[in-house]
Amino acid sequence: MDNQVLTHQVLEESYQKGRQVVIVVDEAQDLDPQMLAEFRFLNNFKADSFSPISLWLVGQSELRETMKLRILSALSGRIQIRYHMTGLTESEVHDYISKQLTCVGEEKMIFSADAVKLMRIPMKSATYSGNYQASESAKYRP
Repeated sequence: MDNQVLTHQVLEESYQKGRQVVIVVDEAQDLDPQMLAEFRFLNNFKADSFSPISLWLVGQSELRETMKLRILSALSGRIQIRYHMTGLTESEVHDYISKQLTCVGEEKMIFSADAVKLMRIPMKSATYSGNYQASESAKYRP
């Protein structure tokens, strides 16, 4: 039995039980465009007004460019939510580091202000995520 048939069986069983399947693909920018294009078959499951699947593609900023490829137009057209997360501010980096240090039992900041500033240097940390679940709350498009 091929993967598409097995996947549709799982979706059918989940639908019958009223359950939502959530698939999260992290580091999606590393997938070949052909592989990304295969995800569109997941959306072919028809079930009244309830979609039994929610697909999230999460990755670095390169994913945004990859999704613009013609081969991915069908998949891209099904995405209902797109989100780009920017880097943290210097203050947020300081607060994050402080919180992490507290979690491991360190009471004081062990990095200098200059070190925290260097940690703030913008990196390719932007995240893109897509979800093509059919729902009223997922109709917002920035």
